[in-house]
Order: sequence, then structure tokens, then C-alpha cells
Amino acid sequence: MPEVIVCNKCGKEGVPHEFVKPSKICKDCCRTRRMNEKEKEEYFINKEIKLRKKISNLYKKPYPKYSLYAHKLTIDDSPVRLPGNILWVKCAYCGRYYIPTIHHVRNRINVLSGICTGESRFYCSKGCKSACPTFNRKFYPAGFKKSSSREVQPELRQLRLKLDNYRCQKCWVSIDNSELHCHHITGVEQNPIESADLDNTIILCKNCHKWVHSQKGCNYFELRCSRSS
Repeated sequence: MPEVIVCNKCGKEGVPHEFVKPSKICKDCCRTRRMNEKEKEEYFINKEIKLRKKISNLYKKPYPKYSLYAHKLTIDDSPVRLPGNILWVKCAYCGRYYIPTIHHVRNRINVLSGICTGESRFYCSKGCKSACPTFNRKFYPAGFKKSSSREVQPELRQLRLKLDNYRCQKCWVSIDNSELHCHHITGVEQNPIESADLDNTIILCKNCHKWVHSQKGCNYFELRCSRSS
């Protein structure tokens, strides 16, 4: 730990570079020793303004630094260092890597450290956030409302998204502009053996997914598991 020094004049504690050597008097006392009370007040106000501007400019930087935040994240976030010491993280839904905002990174760290509640996971787009089955699960549990997305294995979904280039295979809309789902070509209840088969899946956007399940032979009523009496 750095050495802590107490100013002989004002009693303020600080580190060595904030004091004038060899005397144990802080730099603020040296600069204000010939000022009257009004000038001293203006000096400390201006100092506070400069400090706030410096902090503001620090967090206005467009990209988060890997060296500052990576060690505070988890293995699930999969932090990666890009050239220029830029942080790269993995989307919790689609598995695609992207550069998050500093605000999002700080929220995630606050949750992991217990300062805030929730999860604040990383999502590369609004579509991924709304499609993710675990997002807002605390407030909207499973079955709270009807959904067009029936969750598949996360690894299967991420592999299929990568193979289909993160686009709906019917209307070709991108994951950046729409909510994408992983659809089973043959129903899981009718063919459980191929439920984890990559060739039995296809990526569809939310609207196309609804349209597919409105067709004869593929609606949710026909695909549901039949219960024997």
C-alpha cells in the first residue's frame, strides 16, 4: 500500500505525490497560502469541476478496456482482449462476440459483486434480449404469457445461429433487427431422438416462426404431447 501522509497545515491525508517535498504540506495549502477566503473557495470549486470533467471524459470513452474490467467478469461472459486493449464479450443468447458499452459492463460487475440485484447479462441486440428465456424470468416466470419461442438447448441454438449466419432463413432478416428463434423441423414430442440434431433445426424470426406454427399440421395444438386417459 502507498504511504499515507498528513498535512501539517490543514490535516488532510494523502499520498506522497500530493505533497511538497521535503515539507509535509499538501500542494493545495501551498497554492492557496497567499489567497483570501473568497479566492480559496473559488480555487476548490474550480478543482472539483476539473475533477468531475476528468471522470466524465474517462467514462465517455467509446470502448471498455480489457485490463480494467475482464478480471471482474465470469467465465460465462468469456472476456477476450482485442487489439488496443478493448474488451470483447459473448452474447448470452446467440453466443456471438461483440463490444459492450462501459455502462453495461459496470452494471454487470455491480450485479456480480452484489451491489445490484438481477443478472444484467450481456446481449448483443434487443432481439437477443427479448428472445432469451432467462431474461426477466424473476418478474415474468415461465408460463406467464403465451410465447412463440419454445426453448431449445443453448449450445444447439448458438450453433444453428452461426450456421445460418444469424439470419431468418425465410425472410433473411438479421439478428440485429429482429428476434430470432431456433425452430425444430419435426416436433420434439413426435421425434424426441432428433431433438438435439443440428440438421433438424432452422433459424426463423419471430413473425416467421408464428406463421410456420399456424400452418396445418404444425400448429401448437397438433404438436402438443397427447395424454393418455
